[in-house]
Order: sequence, then structure tokens, then C-alpha cells
Amino acid sequence: MWLPMPEDKDWTADRVTALQALGVLDPSGQPTKLLELVKAADVARLDQTSWQAERDRMVKACNQWHSVNFAKEQLQHGDGMIKNADHLMAHAIREVARLYKDGVLAKPASYAYAFPNLLTFHDAPTVVEQKLFVMFLEHRMRTFQGTFHASPDYALWYGWSEMQRDLTEIRELSARMRREHAREAAGNKIEKIGSRSEVARLRRSNHVVPSSQPSWAGLVSFASAALKETSDERVA
Repeated sequence: MWLPMPEDKDWTADRVTALQALGVLDPSGQPTKLLELVKAADVARLDQTSWQAERDRMVKACNQWHSVNFAKEQLQHGDGMIKNADHLMAHAIREVARLYKDGVLAKPASYAYAFPNLLTFHDAPTVVEQKLFVMFLEHRMRTFQGTFHASPDYALWYGWSEMQRDLTEIRELSARMRREHAREAAGNKIEKIGSRSEVARLRRSNHVVPSSQPSWAGLVSFASAALKETSDERVA
């Protein structure tokens, strides 16, 4: 693994999904150029040693007013909340990722991959991805910030509860988009079948039907014959 990950395999999988949506890892799990930017900006602890140093510094600060055991216990509660938030977030990201995989969503020209991109922020091209970005960058942040600041009411109502609602809305939007996509595909299929039936009818009437790559002369001949037959039918 390219980044320090929890021992819990499910949590690791959830974090990989989030890093893919952030563009740090590609859809196959390999690091992208963005990882070098993260390293240069020093916005994340990228190895266990540096992460542990930050945790020890936090425990030392808390120990000025609380016991070491109490401080460690509270920080572990925060870790547990992040784990749960990551799990909800991963479900939401995968829901949108499947829309791309199944062709319900087309890859935008600005995207490197056919995969949701959280860093598009409010410029996300679809409503479902707008909801996804708010879930990650607003409600997930409130969830863990409220927890680590010992504000359980804020963490619950303004963070965790909002994430739950976000996931429900994303799933409902996804289902609606799939239904609309299926109806459109069915309509196109019916239209295609109808066109084939019309071609077969004209062939039975001994009209010359243009090939898959017709010439202009062939198209004119075909259209004229079809119009003449329609006119004859109306007269009759």
C-alpha cells in the first residue's frame, strides 16, 4: 500500500475509495501525480511514524488538563467516528462510481477517469456529484471535528445525521437516474426497431434502400420514392 492504512481491512478499503475520489489514487489503486502535491504541501501524514508523532503531541497537550488514559480514550473515540464516517462516504462514492461504470453517467472531458471527482467542488457536472462533494467536504468534516472537539451534539446533528441523509438522497438520485437511463435506452431501441421495420416495408415495395454509407444521389432517390408512395396512399 502506498499510504499508511488501518489494520481493519474494511476501513482500509473505504479509505482507498475516498483517495480514489480525491484523485490521489487512480481507479486501480495506484498513486497519481496528485500524491506528490500532497507530500509537498505536507497536508497529510504519509507514514506511521509521522502520524504517531502527531498523536503523541496531541496526547501531551491534553495531559495538561486530563490523564493520559482519558486523552487516549477520547482520541480513540474520534478514530472510531472517522471510521464510521469513512464507511458512509465510501458507500456514497461507490454508488456514483457504479453510475459511471454502467454508462448511466458519461465521463466529463475534464475528468481523468470515469470516476467521481470530489475536487470539482461546486463545479461537479451532476446533481448527484454535487451532493457527494457536500457530504465529504462539509458534513464529514463536521462529523469528525465535532467529535474531536468534544461536541457530540454538533457531531451528530450537523455531521453524522447529515451524512446519513446525504447517502439516502444519493441512492435515491442514483435509482432515478438509472430508471431514466433505462427508459431512454428502451426508447432508442424501439425507434431503431421501427426504422428497421420501415426499411423492410420499403424493400417489400421494391424501393431501393440506401446502404449504411449512402451517396447523396441514393438518399435523394430513396426519399423521393418514399414520399411518392406516401402520396399515393393518401390519394387511394
